[in-house]
Amino acid sequence: MTELEELKVAKGGPKELRIKAPPSFSGKRSEFAAFVDSFRLYLNLNRSLYDTDEKKIMFVLSFFDQGEAAQWKTSFIAEKTDEHKEIRLGSWDSFCQRLEDDFREEDEKGEALFRLQNLQQQGRNAEDLASEFKILAYKAKLMKKSDPEKDPDNPGNRLLQEYFRNALQPALLRRILDSEC
Repeated sequence: MTELEELKVAKGGPKELRIKAPPSFSGKRSEFAAFVDSFRLYLNLNRSLYDTDEKKIMFVLSFFDQGEAAQWKTSFIAEKTDEHKEIRLGSWDSFCQRLEDDFREEDEKGEALFRLQNLQQQGRNAEDLASEFKILAYKAKLMKKSDPEKDPDNPGNRLLQEYFRNALQPALLRRILDSEC
């Protein structure tokens, strides 16, 4: 525990609730959505501690410590530093919008569709494949949160079935098809 944390606990101030902290962010667009989900969960759980825009922004920036994200942080801080060396970070909403503008995948739907079309089981088990397949199908907007089995004749479902068949290892696919007869 740092000196600051010990002081807050001694004074009865808010105590940080411990869940897994967000991962470091390197600037990879493919990891941005997961990073955002992670820090939003953490900040929401600890909202009494991170109760100002400045605290939230500084918390998020502390994870920008690799690659392009580290360079982005340096540039952002330089841009927000005034002539008296004071850092004026601005509002949380404008910071979040800036992150979205600078790091979100340009074509998340198209990227997910491409990955879905090229997905292969390789050495993993079918459950892991199915899990990744569902995530990509949602991102590609080919699967709704409702049960896809309710409308098996939907052309989108037939397309998903074809993609999934193509992703499975051929030996497993033969066993599945043989067992259906």
